[in-house]
Amino acid sequence: MLLLTHGYWDFNLLWEIKRAGGFFLSRIKSGAVLHITKIVQGKISQKYIGSSLLSVPIKRKRADILEVMIEKVCDKGTLCCRAVGFWNPLDRCYHWYITNLTIAAHLLYPLYRYRSQIELIFKACKQSLKANRLTSNNSNIIENLLLASIAAHLASHTILDILIPHTRQMKQL
Repeated sequence: MLLLTHGYWDFNLLWEIKRAGGFFLSRIKSGAVLHITKIVQGKISQKYIGSSLLSVPIKRKRADILEVMIEKVCDKGTLCCRAVGFWNPLDRCYHWYITNLTIAAHLLYPLYRYRSQIELIFKACKQSLKANRLTSNNSNIIENLLLASIAAHLASHTILDILIPHTRQMKQL
């Protein structure tokens, strides 16, 4: 399971997702207090290990991606995961994302950016392909049915993309 969040969430939810074997990627809220445990990538001084991530003064370096390991003590336990920062030239600051995905840091922002399209695909699968009415408790069957419904949805849109211009041509004739 992959959760790409945009709305409300809390660290207990992220902790539960990680404990259940799921994955998450979300933008870090401005008031979050996350303590740096390790500097992975970027020009952040080692002296900031143990400091709150969002309070660390970071000098902008063109096209730098910053990556740190962070921890957050929640009600349910300690959440340990990655925080990746991308420079935003419009806001003139880093935008930080929290994740437990193990993909390359430079892929996180594009993945987050496409979250609404991913959500629309899942919504369409649930509505038109009845993917929300799975009758099995077997995780392999559920995963394969979900993947099949996503593939069917994408294939149907590809067919529509081919047929719609052709249909317009037929109407014009």
